[in-house]
Amino acid sequence: MRNMFTELGVAILLTGIVVLFFLGNWRGTVVAMTVIPVSLAMALLALIPMGMTLNSSTLIGLLLSIGRLVDDAIIDVHAVERRLRMGKDPKTAAVDGITEARLAVAASTLMLILALSPLLFCGGIVELMFVGLVWPLIFGLLASFLVSLTLTALMAAHILKPQGDPAVVREKNGKLYRLALAPFSAFWTAWKPLMPASSAGC
Repeated sequence: MRNMFTELGVAILLTGIVVLFFLGNWRGTVVAMTVIPVSLAMALLALIPMGMTLNSSTLIGLLLSIGRLVDDAIIDVHAVERRLRMGKDPKTAAVDGITEARLAVAASTLMLILALSPLLFCGGIVELMFVGLVWPLIFGLLASFLVSLTLTALMAAHILKPQGDPAVVREKNGKLYRLALAPFSAFWTAWKPLMPASSAGC
């Protein structure tokens, strides 16, 4: 059990480092990383009424859901930041950004659940193999969607700041940004023109 929690913690930590480099600011990273433990905790609570325990199978399902949890949060953060760049205040930007992203996230979440559902009712050894993996993954997806509508929007409204905000300017002059984040951001900016137009616009 201790090893399982260690692996889960390492996965969350490594995910946070990657998200920090790609988002380029700690504020968006805090919002994205808060979604992971909250959504995983909700998924674990949903397993209790079904009589499922935390074992190797359910842990793999939870680990697989981490990528999608972060993906939902990053979509929300980018949508809010785009509204902030348009000159809106943080609360209005959070409401408009989350509202814009919800339909796409809801559709993709529903499609993933429908694609995974047959594994729960196919019977035989296949069902026995995948039931412990699929249920945590489905609950993680549903928890992520619920958290993105509530906690993510609330944190985005209070944590994210416009680019011209004095606090953001101070952070960009700090050592962390200049030594670690700025070089990666410059590399990413130089790489974008080489990408296909459909990918570069994301």
